Amino acid sequence: MLAKRIDPADGAAYTFQDLQAYYKRWYGLRGIKLYWEIECVSEGEAIQHPTASGLSTACLHAQLLARLLAAESRSDAQEMEDACHEVEAELNRRLLRVKTALVSACGQQLAEGDSVWYRHVQELLVQLGLKVILIREKARHVRRLNTAGRGSDPKEMNEACNEAKASGIDATRVEVVRRRARHFRAKVRLSAAESGIDPKEMDAACHEAEASGIDTAQVEVVRRRARHFRAKVRLSAAESGIDPKEMDEACNEAEASGIDTAQVEVVRLIARHIRSMVLRLDAAERGSDVEEMEAACAEMEATSADAGADLTTPDSSISLASMPTAEEGTWPLLSLGSLGHPDTCATGCKWAMKERGCKDGSQCDHCHLCEWRRPPAPIRSRNPNLRNHRSSNTTNQSLSIPRVSSIV
Repeated sequence: MLAKRIDPADGAAYTFQDLQAYYKRWYGLRGIKLYWEIECVSEGEAIQHPTASGLSTACLHAQLLARLLAAESRSDAQEMEDACHEVEAELNRRLLRVKTALVSACGQQLAEGDSVWYRHVQELLVQLGLKVILIREKARHVRRLNTAGRGSDPKEMNEACNEAKASGIDATRVEVVRRRARHFRAKVRLSAAESGIDPKEMDAACHEAEASGIDTAQVEVVRRRARHFRAKVRLSAAESGIDPKEMDEACNEAEASGIDTAQVEVVRLIARHIRSMVLRLDAAERGSDVEEMEAACAEMEATSADAGADLTTPDSSISLASMPTAEEGTWPLLSLGSLGHPDTCATGCKWAMKERGCKDGSQCDHCHLCEWRRPPAPIRSRNPNLRNHRSSNTTNQSLSIPRVSSIV
């Protein structure tokens, strides 16, 4: 009994002689043999593989390609892998049939005019194989994107998003993972800023955290910490300066930020002391009474002593240990006379630079930062009138105080 195969053109079973008798008007013997070996399948194989058998190579190519595209459109990694396995299995069967047919049916290299239809068979199958490779690679990217989205590594999420975008995966899914990466990156930055002391970095981290949807309560904690450090820095800078207005503003900000009240009170006392001293000296300078100037200076000395007594507290005394050093960029406040160094401070202390040091310490009325110099001896003249005239000029010059009212 002659074997029969199903012709994909009409789906009916024919013997080779029947097929040759029908197609000999259009094709040669070699072309018909290739068609018999490649396109036509036996009835048993058609039962074993009902979906692909009985189809021409072109129809099979279209069917398998549609299967791949359907799986690709769903962006499901497992479904894409299953589709690739199915298409690859059918592709291997058809390629094996083509190779077998080229050897058994021809026995030699085909001439260009031997067949009309078979020339595109291998091209279609190769194109399908390349599509399988692309779908498999896209499935790998989808799987990596899903794994990164379930993790907490922002760097891995960004790399997975870049790969997914290059593979043509749905932009909505990629954007979801990107937002999650920004969320984790902002969370890490917020935690690092909270443990630091840089107010600017804290504010930037808070802005990024708010944009990423992090809990508002956690962001507000870092904002309060940033305000606290900013007020602390401003208070220290104001304490080493000579501007009472800046001191008061720094104190108000420090109180609002919850800084220690004792430290704030120290700066307020210094501000009041500078303001009263400047006002009193300025009023004395505008006058022309030497006795009034001397009285103002004496009163300022008494005020300095009283302020020094108020500033000397067990928790916040003005001392070398509690004041900033020159390496930090500010002048150390070593004594009451050092206030406003080098512009409005008192004259230099004679004992501050000696080995024993100043016995008055932080309560000294002289500046511990200025170098002490011996006052020049008065010039004596033989003419008593000229001597009295020079003496009076020296007294007036020594009492002359520069106008500093502009700092109040």
